[in-house]
Formats: sequence, structure tokens, C-alpha cells
Amino acid sequence: MTKDEEWRKIILAINDNTFFDLMRNYLGRIETPFNKQDLMNRLVNFLSSNDIRDTLLSLIDEDEARLLSAVGLTGGATESQLRSSFPRWTYLELLTRIGNLEERFLIYRRKGIYNLTPLFEEELQRDYISPSLLIKTEEAAAGFDPPLWFCDPLMIALYSFFRSDSNLIKIDGSVKKRGSDKLEELFPHVFAGDEGLERFNLVLKMLTNLHLLEIIEGDISLNHGEWIRLADRPERDRYSLYYGAALADSPAGVAAMADFFVRFFKNFPEGRSVYSDSLAPYFLIFCSTGPAFHPEKVQKILCDLNILVHSGQGLKLNGILQFREENSPHDDHPLIVQPNFEVTVRQTASLGDLIETAGALDLIQYDLYSRFSLTRKSFLRAFSGGLTPVQLRDHLETLSGKDIPQNISISLDDWASEHEKVMIYKGTVMKVAEDKRIFIEKTDVLKPFILEVLADGVYMMKEGYERQWLEALENLSITPRVMDSSLEKKEEFNTPVLTKHFNWKLTTRSLWNQTFREDSEKGTELTEKLLKILDKSGIKGDEKKELEARIRRKLIFHPNQINKGIVRPEITEARGMNFQGKVRLVESALQNSSDRLELTYFSGGDARSILVQPLELKKEENDRILEGRILPDEEPIVLRVSKISKIRKIRSSLF
Repeated sequence: MTKDEEWRKIILAINDNTFFDLMRNYLGRIETPFNKQDLMNRLVNFLSSNDIRDTLLSLIDEDEARLLSAVGLTGGATESQLRSSFPRWTYLELLTRIGNLEERFLIYRRKGIYNLTPLFEEELQRDYISPSLLIKTEEAAAGFDPPLWFCDPLMIALYSFFRSDSNLIKIDGSVKKRGSDKLEELFPHVFAGDEGLERFNLVLKMLTNLHLLEIIEGDISLNHGEWIRLADRPERDRYSLYYGAALADSPAGVAAMADFFVRFFKNFPEGRSVYSDSLAPYFLIFCSTGPAFHPEKVQKILCDLNILVHSGQGLKLNGILQFREENSPHDDHPLIVQPNFEVTVRQTASLGDLIETAGALDLIQYDLYSRFSLTRKSFLRAFSGGLTPVQLRDHLETLSGKDIPQNISISLDDWASEHEKVMIYKGTVMKVAEDKRIFIEKTDVLKPFILEVLADGVYMMKEGYERQWLEALENLSITPRVMDSSLEKKEEFNTPVLTKHFNWKLTTRSLWNQTFREDSEKGTELTEKLLKILDKSGIKGDEKKELEARIRRKLIFHPNQINKGIVRPEITEARGMNFQGKVRLVESALQNSSDRLELTYFSGGDARSILVQPLELKKEENDRILEGRILPDEEPIVLRVSKISKIRKIRSSLF
């Protein structure tokens, strides 16, 4: 189904009262017999004529263009996202503006998502929609940007630290006193003081969301295989996942938030800072995570991570945030190995380069040049996980660009030889039928994950690498029976294809102001002209008032629309002693799911107005009890109709 067909279908599905009211508004009186499909075709023909089309679009004001930009730039926005993007409007104001754009057939809603109407989408995208309308920027101030404290070198240090010390957390999830002291000692510039503890809690959330660790009764358990998988990713993907994990509420949301970060980073206006009140719509443009997206929280986390930094009246992208592309030159020798078994790691180190080595080291202190020690205990910890002396020696020599000191090389062999006399394994056992063993033992893709052949067809597999060897089995067309539910596949993140980049220099705010000022003057002239035609039409009373209101709401914008009998004035307000009128309004709203009620009542001596979605009207002797939800937060409310001083019925949407 094309977008045009979908839009037509949605319009035809509007309840009859609303549908025919709209048809009369645009087409005039409807003679019987009629056919809804024929009326729809007539409406499209009317709106497609050049003079009608040009007039309808020219009446779009700046606020309406902002709202249309929020819908058009996102490819579809929810009500919740629009609320976040326009906080200066009350919820009722937003609903009124949305409803007006619907009645003018500029937007429509499908399954809770607002989209541009196909009939006008091309012109709207070309002439009215721009990020410059939503987002206010200024030239970024020159100066030094703070370092990004969460980075690959920190991950290297954390991997080493958690392997040697996992008992940092209390049962209730808070950090132990011993743990906070240790963090401050080893990470003095990152995790010191109260701010440092906040950062550490954010780090735990990120690593948990990435399935890199889990906390079981206060003990931190690393998933080594997931660390390896993450380290193997390109740097841009890896950092996107870091920040996606910080922004996500749970592991299930990481991929979507990583996707958001890539788009956000790629399109941020170069050399500009964005005003804080413009960040919500800016985030909305690049967000595809639905109504759970909270711009205020996103802004705080990006500031906490130093990704966004203050500049003038706004926030700019940290200039340090640059990613190496795949196969681009980088520091070939990020570490130094000293004869005293100390290893120094530079800030240029990549997680992909050092993940295997870090598992065999103990952290001394994380800094601009981080210091680690190679001890018997740290090596045997990695050796038990499958790292051999030869492999570690090769890693150290490759990363340092030099042969390692002879005393270290000899010690590695001695430690391994002594340790092999008694082996205690921890891992996953794989049992294989005889006809499949040849695939296991003769295939190179699985050999790196086998620690030991315990018996014929029984293999001890490397701990933490389950996902990798399960994928290897799948590639061999072997689908094992998995006895551990924790091995279920997790959502993967794929680097998004960026098909759209915004040209921030395409329009300027002053240019838009001039355009809308000119259109506003034309719109005022048209309104005055139509009101004069209405005065001379002979239409009187409530019908005239309704037509005048429609002219001011831009629903009537052509003289041919001013006709007697096209509107059927409806009572939408009841107040004071008109009890039956209030009851009828509530009953009417209950019959149409898109109707809302604005209620005014007294509480504690003060008048209070709220917007309510009515749910039920119960009879009580001499009164009625209205049950509903206060919008937009959907708090339940129960009120006696007799205690409500005014009820006004509002149509929240056509759809």
C-alpha cells in the first residue's frame, strides 16, 4: 500500500460526523445520494488545484512550520516526542495545534505516529521544513575541550581491574567503602569523591547493558567473550555502543540508542553550539526509539560524559571526539614493557589491541600513562582462560615494538610449567555425537575455544566465549541443544547507513523570519477579505460565528467555501447550573475516543483547569460520577459532575 493509499484509507475511516463535516467545509453542501469514495476523490481534486494548494500552504506560520519540521525531519513523530520538543506549549495548546494541522490535511496520524500528508509532502519538505526552524545555534567559542573520561584506555584498565578485584559492591547495589577507596586509589582522576562514585555507577550500568558484566550478590562477574567481541568492532561502532549503553534504560535498548548516537554525532553542526532549549527537537530528529525517549535525560548523560560541553549560551560537540576509521594509521606501539615487570600503557591504546594482554596484567594506576604489573597471579589467571606464554609474549612484543626482557620471558614459561601440573577448569562442557566429532576436532574455527578434550566427544570450552563458538557451530550447519538459557542471542548493533545529512547553511533564521513575515501579512489580508465576504453573505447567528472561527483557524481560505448550511453548530461547552448540559457533553465525549474534556472546578478555594480523557460516567442519586485520566500524565481522577463549574469538549485528533 502506498502512502497516498494509506492516507486515503485513514481519512475514509474517520467517524461519519467528522468526515462529512470536513467534506462540507471544503466542498460545500453534499447532495444525496453520495458515495464516500467519490467525496474523497472530489476533496483531493479540490486540494490539488494550483490556487487552492498555493493559498493553503502560504497560510503556514512559523510555529506551524516548526511543528511540521519536527514531523517531517523525523519521518514520523509521536505525541510524546512532540511534547518534549515544544515544552513552552501547554499540552492543550499542542493538541490544538496538531488538530488544526490535521483538519487542514497537512499531517495525519497512523498507529500513534504523526506523518506529513502525501498530498503536500513534497512542497512541505522543499519549502517549509528545516532544522534551522527547530534548532537555534551560534558560533562555538574557541578554547580547550575537557578530556573524554570514558574511553578505550579506561576500558582496558577496568577489564584488568575487575579480573583481579570483583568484590566491590554491597548486596543492595551500592559501592562498599573498601571499593570506593580502591577506586579512588587506582582511578584518582575518574572515580574520586561523590562525582567519581556517580561516574562509576554510570559505568556499571553501561557495562551491564552491554552484557560485559553482571553483578551477582555483590560480586562482579565478567563475560570475557563479550569483551572480545566488543574489542573486535571498529572504533566508531565500539564508542557508539559505549554511549548507547549509557543512554539506554536496559540492554534491549542499546542498539537503538547507539544508532541514535551515530546519527546525532554525524549531523551535529560543525563549529556551532546548540542552545539548550533546542536540544530536545535536535535529539528528536535522530531518535528512532519511540515514546520512551527522554531528551532531558539524554542531555544530562551526554554532558556527564563530556560529549557535549558548554560554549557560550549553548552546548557544542567535544572536539576531542574523533574516531579512527578502519585501516587508518594508529599508534603501533602503545605500551612499554620494563624489566621490573611493569607495563606502561599510553592513552592512544585501543581496546582491540590490548584486550588479551590486559587480562594478564594487574592495574597499578590509571592515568595519562597507565601503569600495570605482570605478576605470577595475573598471568596464571589469563593462562587458566587459555592464554599461553607464547601468545602473551607475542602480544607484548608486537605492542611494544621490542623483544620483552629475558627475565620476563623465562618467568612466563616457569609459571606455566608449574601451573600445568594440576589444572582446575571453569567453563562450559560440550558433548558431541561421534558422527560430528570430525567437524569439531579438524576445524580451525573451533580449536581456539577448546581448552581440553576431557574424553571422546567431551570438550571443555573457554569460559566466556560461548557466543563465539556457538556461532562457529552454526557456520558448520550444526545447531546444538543449548542447556543454558543465558546463551540466547542478543540484539546486534549494525552501523546505520546515513542516507541523510542536514545542510545547516541552507537557511538562516533571519531568512525564515522574513519569509513568514511576508506570508503573515498576506494571511491577514486574506482573513479580512473573507470576513467581509461572510458579513455580506446573509449568514447569521451561531452559524456565522462558527464560519468566522473557521476562517481564523485557516480551515476556510477561499471565498467558495463560505456557504450557508455547510456547518452544523455543536454545543461544546456547559457551565454553571446547566447540569444536564454538562452530562450530555460527557456522554458525547465517551462516544468518540478522540474527544477530551477540559474541566474547571474548585479545589481548596482555587479554580483548577485540567484536561481529562473520560472513561466512565456513573449514575448516583441526584448526581453523576465522572471517572477519567488527567492528561498528559494519565493520573486517575474521579469527580462529581455537580462540582464541575465548566466543561468544554475538545477534539484531540481526527483519527
